Amino acid sequence: MKKAPLIRVLLVEDDPAEARLIKALLREAPGADYQLKVTHSLAKSEPLLNEHDVVLVALSRPDATGLDAFERFLAVRPRAPVIILSDHNDDSLAVQAAKAGAQDYLLKSDLASPLLARAIRYAIERVRAEENIRSLSVAQAAQARSAEATRRADLLADAGAILASSLDFEETAPQLAKLMLRDLADACVIEVEDTAGIRPRTFESTKGDSGQAALDLVKAGAPCTTLVPLVLRGHRVGTMCLAKAGGALHNYDEIFLIEEIGRRAALAIESARLFKDAQSAVRAREEMMAILSHDLRNPLNVFALTLRALQPAVLGDPRRIETLARADRAYKRMKGLLEDLLDVSRIDEGSLRIDLANADLATTIAEAIELQSPVAAEKGIVLEFLADPIHARFDRERVSQVLTNLLGNALKFTPSGGRVQVECRPRGNQALVTVTDNGPGIPEEHIGHVFDRFWQNETQERRSGIGLGLTIAKGIVEAHGGNIKALNAPGQGACFEFTLPLPREASFARHMSSQAASSTAQ
Repeated sequence: MKKAPLIRVLLVEDDPAEARLIKALLREAPGADYQLKVTHSLAKSEPLLNEHDVVLVALSRPDATGLDAFERFLAVRPRAPVIILSDHNDDSLAVQAAKAGAQDYLLKSDLASPLLARAIRYAIERVRAEENIRSLSVAQAAQARSAEATRRADLLADAGAILASSLDFEETAPQLAKLMLRDLADACVIEVEDTAGIRPRTFESTKGDSGQAALDLVKAGAPCTTLVPLVLRGHRVGTMCLAKAGGALHNYDEIFLIEEIGRRAALAIESARLFKDAQSAVRAREEMMAILSHDLRNPLNVFALTLRALQPAVLGDPRRIETLARADRAYKRMKGLLEDLLDVSRIDEGSLRIDLANADLATTIAEAIELQSPVAAEKGIVLEFLADPIHARFDRERVSQVLTNLLGNALKFTPSGGRVQVECRPRGNQALVTVTDNGPGIPEEHIGHVFDRFWQNETQERRSGIGLGLTIAKGIVEAHGGNIKALNAPGQGACFEFTLPLPREASFARHMSSQAASSTAQ
């Protein structure tokens, strides 16, 4: 069995009780054999500095208050591994201690064997690393730092690539644990806590024959292991623990690197949870859509057949005819709502069917306007239509659905006696269609939300519908390869405009016509 390393500790402490406490803590500390020498003053400790590996200095001794005597003390052995022990939690004093050359600042009230042992090992490790760098030439030191920076950057890049390769953390965690063995450890254990959508799991990876011994250190929680909590927004989602063979410690640069990778792992765990939540939501939506398309559509069809069967029975009875008409309007409204929900589902899934065919866009718009004319006439709204003949390739039924939604929306918010204008013009290789009204317009803070599903302007009077018309219009236009947007027309009201791509030959024909007209004018 490998013998524990000997660490010679010099304690500068004038309180016998405190000295006995430090001695007891070192006796219990695992990972090394600590040999303790106690002196009562800095003056008596100076001749012993070079004989010890680390120095523990308690503040408020008879010959030195605070850090007053540190310069003289460290002049005997510059860069000695010194740890300050204090009775007071003083941040400014801790900063002064670090500037004076102390490697750590510990509160006596917080001392425990693992903490003290780790602080001692880290202090020794840091001083040795600094001495190694100073022993190199300037060029060698710069090269060593550059090589270390490159190594850290490569490791971070590889960790990021692994974590970004899949949204399933159970797939990326074993790869990440294996990556940590490349430069940082001989054993790595990643534990994922029980979070919504992710079951608790433990992932282990070891390197070579020494890996099992390092893994035993991790499982025993030895002070020489580095434990990094994986924390996101103040909540721990897991832990990552690493150990080197023989109980060697990680230096501060390595700990910083491990913590940075841990932050990225925490984000990956959160992304995995959100992905699973999204998958669950998609499954729930699909189940709901199945209910809507089957369990609701079938009863609606029965309802429609029943209404048609009752029509002969109510002839000659005005009251019953009106009752049946109201029922028929309710059926049509329910059917329209159901179709809207199904269209939104198809848009989300990317399965919205678009049947493209060559047609005159102006004619399709005119037909949609004609369908809305009775509503406009009832409110005394003037419908204007300005258009150029434009031949394009589009789904007439779906584009008519877009126009119906936009016109219906404009007629709702245009006051009686108002005006709604529809215009269709070519613009480059696109057809531009605009629907403008002279209603109250859209509040600027709401323009970015008008295409959101189920969204309605709460500042306006409650209107009919469930807020899917514009969402569907956007999905249909984008399925054609066009764009749609909402804006306020200066001095008028709201304006919705959308584009549809034109066939290349149509754009070329317009260009040639324009060139010919220009030549004739000259």
